[in-house]
Amino acid sequence: MKFSLRSVSQRGGRLATISELGRHGDKTVTTPMCLVFTQAGTIPHLTNDMVQKLGKHAYPVHLPLPLLLESHEILQKYSNGIGDFLALKHHLLYLSVQDSTIRPPEGFNEKSFVSLWGRSGRLNVDVDKFMSVQEAFKPDWYQALCDSDAGKVGSRKRAHKSVERTLAYLDRCLEKHKESEVLRHSCIFGSIEGGSVAEERELSAKETAKRPVAGFVLEGLDTNGPLDSVLPLCENGKKEIIQSILNELPDEKPRILHGPLDPANILAAVELGIDIFDSTYAFLVTERNAALTFCVSPDTESMASNVGKLQDSCNLQRNLYETSLTDKIFKDDFRPLVVGCQCYTCTNHTRAYVHHLVNVGELLGKTLLML
Repeated sequence: MKFSLRSVSQRGGRLATISELGRHGDKTVTTPMCLVFTQAGTIPHLTNDMVQKLGKHAYPVHLPLPLLLESHEILQKYSNGIGDFLALKHHLLYLSVQDSTIRPPEGFNEKSFVSLWGRSGRLNVDVDKFMSVQEAFKPDWYQALCDSDAGKVGSRKRAHKSVERTLAYLDRCLEKHKESEVLRHSCIFGSIEGGSVAEERELSAKETAKRPVAGFVLEGLDTNGPLDSVLPLCENGKKEIIQSILNELPDEKPRILHGPLDPANILAAVELGIDIFDSTYAFLVTERNAALTFCVSPDTESMASNVGKLQDSCNLQRNLYETSLTDKIFKDDFRPLVVGCQCYTCTNHTRAYVHHLVNVGELLGKTLLML
C-alpha cells in the first residue's frame, strides 16, 4: 500500500491518496473516504445489480467478520476468495474484526481468543483460525485480531490487558502474514486499544507504530452500536484521547475509525486527522425508516457555514440530520425527500410515496431510503 499525503490543514485534517493496495494495484482512492458497509457480504436492502447501476467506480467495501465467519470453510473450498464469491472482485475489500452496528457483549474475550457473535451465537476465534479466514477470504486489507473489550467505564487494569493482548495478537498475525504466500498482496492494519485510559492508548499507539503495519484502526472508543448508544466525540474526553493517539502515529500511514458517526462527528474526526470511516450511520438511519436530509452546499462560502453549523450541533437531537418518513405529515407531501437532490429516490419518488411504503412494510421503502 502506498499512502501519499497531498495536504494537511493547520488543525490536522488530511487529504491523501491510497494506491498499490492489495489485488488492485492499478486503482487509486482518495481520503478522507467512506467504506461501503455490508452485512454478510451484501449492501443492506440493495441488490448487486442495483448497486452496479448506480455507478461503475470500484468503491471500497467494508466486510465485518462476524456474519461471514461461518462461511469460512465454504470459502476455503471455493479457493477464489470472497471478492469473486460475492461478485465484488472489482472492488477494494476491507475485512474488520467486529460489526460496528452492534455492541458485542462484554467479558467474553480471553488471552488466547476473541469472541465474535454470528447468527448461531458466540464464536471463539484464535490467531490461527483468524489467519486461516484471511487466507480463505483474500481481502485487499484487513484489521488484525484485537481485544476491544476494555469497556467504556472499564478499569485501567482491563485497559492494559486489552493493549497487551492486542499487541500479542498483532505480532502473531504479522508472523503468519509474512509466511503466507496467499496474503502476499494483502495489507494488515494494527488496532489501537486501551479503553478510556489515555496512557494506555498512547502506549498502544507507540508500540503498534513500531510494527510493520500498513495503517491503524482506532478501536474500543465506544463508537460501535445502535445510534442511540453512540456518544459524540465531544463527550467523555474522546476527542482528546483520539488526538493523543494520533500524536503517536506516523503521518505516512492511514487511520480508520469505525462506527455510526453522524455528520458532525465525521467532520470532527476528519479535522483531527482520521482518514477512513464506514457507512454504518446511513444504514442505521434507514433501519428506523428515516432519510438523511442535511445539506452541505458545494459552494465554498455556504459549505463553510454549514460545516460550522454541523460541528456546533454535536449534542443536538438526531432530527438535525434525518427525517422520519413514518410521520403522518408526509401523507400528502408530493415533494422529493430532499428538494434539489439528484439521487434516484429524490428524482423519481415523493415523500408521500415513501411514507406509504414504510408504513405498510413494503421492502421497497427501505430500498429507496438506502439509495
